Amino acid sequence: MTASSPAPPSAPAPPTPKPKSLQSRALHGSAVIIVGHGMTQVIRFGSTLVLTRLLAPEVFGMMALVQLWMTGMEMLSDVGLRANVIRSKRGSDPEFLDTAWSIQILRGALLFVGGLLMAAPVAAFYGEPILAQLLPVTAASALLLGVRSTRIHTLSREMHVGKVVAIQIAARVSAIIVSVSLAWWFRSVWALVCGAVSAAFVECVISHLLLSGHRNRLRWERTAAKEIIHFGKWIFLSTVVTFLATRLDLIILGKLLSLEVLGVYNIALMFAMLPQEICGRLSDAVFIPALAEAYRQGMDRLRSAYRKAQRVLIPLALLIVASITLLAPPGIALLFPEKYVNAGQMVQFLMLTVWFFFLQRFANRVLLAIGDSRAVAFGNIVKLVFTAGCSVVGYQWGDLEGFLLGLGLGAFAGHVVAMIALGRHGIPCATYDMTRTAAGLLYVVPGAFLTAGQPWLPLPDREPITLAVAGVIWLLPVALWAGMRGRALWMERSSPS
Repeated sequence: MTASSPAPPSAPAPPTPKPKSLQSRALHGSAVIIVGHGMTQVIRFGSTLVLTRLLAPEVFGMMALVQLWMTGMEMLSDVGLRANVIRSKRGSDPEFLDTAWSIQILRGALLFVGGLLMAAPVAAFYGEPILAQLLPVTAASALLLGVRSTRIHTLSREMHVGKVVAIQIAARVSAIIVSVSLAWWFRSVWALVCGAVSAAFVECVISHLLLSGHRNRLRWERTAAKEIIHFGKWIFLSTVVTFLATRLDLIILGKLLSLEVLGVYNIALMFAMLPQEICGRLSDAVFIPALAEAYRQGMDRLRSAYRKAQRVLIPLALLIVASITLLAPPGIALLFPEKYVNAGQMVQFLMLTVWFFFLQRFANRVLLAIGDSRAVAFGNIVKLVFTAGCSVVGYQWGDLEGFLLGLGLGAFAGHVVAMIALGRHGIPCATYDMTRTAAGLLYVVPGAFLTAGQPWLPLPDREPITLAVAGVIWLLPVALWAGMRGRALWMERSSPS
């Protein structure tokens, strides 16, 4: 009997790919957000150039009031569900997701009914009867966002930033196509309204039909509902207060200003909100999931992740705010019809509010990752109180410019509360934030004076010159940073190993 030959050695199993680090995923997500949002803003800017030539400023003034309503519907339809899915240890549990979806649908339905009931009183308050027809249509966006699948929130939790950005781009592009097409034919505010509602529709359809993952169904699991409601009650309060604090300008100015001036102000808001949108989406899509994951590994890990995020996000925000402050007045004067030229100086006044709003938003995202939604709500209440008081006093003192400075003071008060709350959790940020704020003011204020449309050049068409001056001023710190960084790299390579 022959001995059996030994079995050949089994092939080694292929090595398991090493998961990407939290930092590398955050950096990759940041790049995707910047590129994707940059594409969206280029498309949006081009459509705005077209729409300002098709529609009168009064139409944009009316749309500002409609957007005020739509923003409220969108913010109140969330109730912290996205943050809950991202931060909760049960965020991938089907029972938890289904319960969250059921609560989301209920909230969307209630907001839709509330929108229908409030349309006539809002139209009477502003003295614009057409709002009674426009607002019920915009209320449909709350219903659509209410039935949106929780797969979008799961993508954010797992930091699949590319898919989230693709959905946002698709929704934005659909809104632009609808708005420009209808504006071409009807020259009416209905073009803007229908475009905005179409974005919510597209996002809802994509979430259900094109995303893989758990398919939602109506379900109510008591433990999950208790967790969501307990966390969400402070988010809901914070969201209501945030809406009032951030949109108090339109609530008040819609009553004080004519639709024509309000329309110009709405164009200014589009530019002013650009850094808030870019950095806000970075924090929402990348840094909140990253910080929440870090927090699940311990407070030391969270503090380390926060410091890294702080060094990336705040300088980026400061650069964008400074760029828009310097470039907006000559850029708007050069590219837009003359009837919108005053939007440039409005943008410069709004940048103070945008800066402190961003700082508070970033700090609040860290507090939400920790689970301290009460501090977020309290900070937004303080911001609302100070914004209301300072803006009204500012309007009495300095008309629209004083009103806008008052908004900035209110935003600063809200951030002070957020800084104190983070300090209590052992995450100090006051020194870093305030030194960057002081450096930004010292740099931006003189440059803003030169580019604010002042008649310091005796030329009939000085916008290209002021735009060039603003570009040179903006390039100075960028060139200085690049030179210092290049010198450091050269010294590192030339030093003996």
